[in-house]
Amino acid sequence: MTQEPPREGPHSPESPQSPQSPGQAPPPGQAPPPQYGPPQHHHGPPGAQPGNGMAVAALVLGIVAAVFVILFFPIALVLGILAIIFGFIGRSRYKKNPAVGRNGMAMAGLILGIIAVILSIVLGVVVGAAIDEGIDELNSEEFQQELEQLEDQTTTP
Repeated sequence: MTQEPPREGPHSPESPQSPQSPGQAPPPGQAPPPQYGPPQHHHGPPGAQPGNGMAVAALVLGIVAAVFVILFFPIALVLGILAIIFGFIGRSRYKKNPAVGRNGMAMAGLILGIIAVILSIVLGVVVGAAIDEGIDELNSEEFQQELEQLEDQTTTP
């Protein structure tokens, strides 16, 4: 059996490229390892800028209010009012400091809130009128007579 000669590679003990201990100078002919500077200190996450959360809230509430007009208009009325309030706050923050941005979101939330409030009021009036008409119909003499006739038909054999 023959013995294999020792391998030479970057991590072999005889290799001039073996890993160095920290603070040790590199062997001649080799470049020193890259040096990294002190850590950079950032204020907030990378790319972060001052935000306008009220504009985002106005937009979200306006969208939800617009959906709730169809499903349940009293909730849409409340959410629409909140969207209007947050929209005004978001726009005033933008006017004071344009760096916060999102003026378009604040405006969209404001408009959706106004639409939701108007539709909720209109729908509330229509539903209220329909309920009032239905109650008047139930209390009419014609309905009471028809109801008595139906009761007589079901009780007589």
